Amino acid sequence: MIKLIILMSLQGLFLVISQVFLKIGLKNTDHITISFKCLYNILGNFYFWLTSIFMVLSGIIWLYVLKKYDFSVAYPLVSLSYIFGLLAAFYIFNEQIPLSRWVGVGIIIIGIMVLSWDKL
Repeated sequence: MIKLIILMSLQGLFLVISQVFLKIGLKNTDHITISFKCLYNILGNFYFWLTSIFMVLSGIIWLYVLKKYDFSVAYPLVSLSYIFGLLAAFYIFNEQIPLSRWVGVGIIIIGIMVLSWDKL
């Protein structure tokens, strides 16, 4: 179970890193339209390439987890990405996080502990 939690932590971390790069890339883009100029700007944006790399890494780990572990145990661990997402919002984007969201993250952590209780 520890290996699964480590793998899913990496998967969630890579997923959130990809979304952080996507948000930064979008901030550096004027506006999104259906045009060759927009496509050229996206393909030339370094942050969009980083987004793709980290999404692929996340996907590879997820494929491995799906192959090796029970879906009923692995899928709830996707919620680890919510924890990393909240931390990224707070530390990278300096967002104000209300107490209710911190409580939600605490509940997710408790849920993961309950999920892994019989496997430790």
